[in-house]
Amino acid sequence: MNATSEPPRLSIDHSVADHPVRPTRGLSLGRWLLWWAAWSFWLLLDTLWFRLRVRGADALPKDGPLLILGNHTGTLDAIWAGWAMQRPLHTMAATSVLRIPVLGKIAAGLGAFGKKKYVRDVGSMKKMIALLRDGQAVMVYPEGMRTWDGRGLPLIPGMGRLIRKMKVPVVYMRLETTFLAHPRWATYPRFVPARVTFDGPYTYGPTWSAEAIEADVRRRISVVPRLQDAAIARGFRLAWGLPGYLWACPVCAAEESLGVDAGAGDRLTCRRCRRSWRLDLECVLHGDGDAPTMELAEAIQRVEAAVGMPPVVDPARLEGRGLLLEVQNGRLRRCLPDSSETEPFAAGTLRLTRDRLSVAGADATERWGVDLVDIDAVSVEVASRVYVRTGGELYILDPAQQSTCKWGVFLRAWRSHQRGDGSDVVSLSAP
Repeated sequence: MNATSEPPRLSIDHSVADHPVRPTRGLSLGRWLLWWAAWSFWLLLDTLWFRLRVRGADALPKDGPLLILGNHTGTLDAIWAGWAMQRPLHTMAATSVLRIPVLGKIAAGLGAFGKKKYVRDVGSMKKMIALLRDGQAVMVYPEGMRTWDGRGLPLIPGMGRLIRKMKVPVVYMRLETTFLAHPRWATYPRFVPARVTFDGPYTYGPTWSAEAIEADVRRRISVVPRLQDAAIARGFRLAWGLPGYLWACPVCAAEESLGVDAGAGDRLTCRRCRRSWRLDLECVLHGDGDAPTMELAEAIQRVEAAVGMPPVVDPARLEGRGLLLEVQNGRLRRCLPDSSETEPFAAGTLRLTRDRLSVAGADATERWGVDLVDIDAVSVEVASRVYVRTGGELYILDPAQQSTCKWGVFLRAWRSHQRGDGSDVVSLSAP
């Protein structure tokens, strides 16, 4: 099947006939009441702040199995989707989130189920299959992680095979403005109306290859975040938090050189080349003087092009001392098994060489270290934490005053380079 072909759209009447609407959508009475109480509270928030506008939801079945595939822009994505569809929605969530007191129980009560990160989790797959067989709607993020700059990310390997295996109707959800409401790196949210579009349901028959399905998924969840109507949109301190993601100047490539104007709050200035930009609500950097105007996605592409891949910001430091990155007062914490708690593990000088990550004490003795080829996974997650999994253990890396996004990019890129198998995405953004 050609990737540009249109998959058959499933008849809404046929879908509902196969799965008549059940009084509580297959949920227990307690969970059904919790669902309605949560949506009643959400209605108040939506009216006062989010101003959600939905397209395409009328064509969706109110009961019966659905696999919802959407772009991932923020922590509220699943709530927006469930409210827009007006039916219970089950979403894969990190097990660490479900272990958070109170919040985890509420999320589980609303239908979230755990997915272990960085490892193959057979249990979560079995849970998803069981929910679909029970006629439930299950939401999966094909990209696996939230976008940093609004662009799409590479799909999780095997997504096409997963869709073929499920053999259930597929609905696509495009969150078109929600990234602008609170970018992943931003310190403060913006008063931006949420716009969501549903597309489907569709079925993929046996003539569709896994590769063609993945190309169709990529096409249907791709979004260019833009303010779409005349609704009021406001924000303040728009640039706060951005230097943590845009960790080098997009013109001179000086690392950790961008600062936010404390007075204006929407202005960035490079301490080395003195160029400055004003950031707007659509994440466009408007340059002053000879500074080029560009979208945030282009700015990070310029940085990545300047440092190369795998990245090197200081060739002399790498040649002379073998160092890629180094920071004093770095810390390493170990995640406790089956818990959201962590414990201090090592502190000192955090170093990344072309083949090793380590923490050294004041006497230069290595307190902890691992060869990059022995790192199983690297990810930058919520609260700007760098997670490193190795030897069955999960660690949180804190590079003190330096950008966690920078350390995440370097670690992933050099790990992939040393392993020589292209086993990881080497950027926090789409290639």
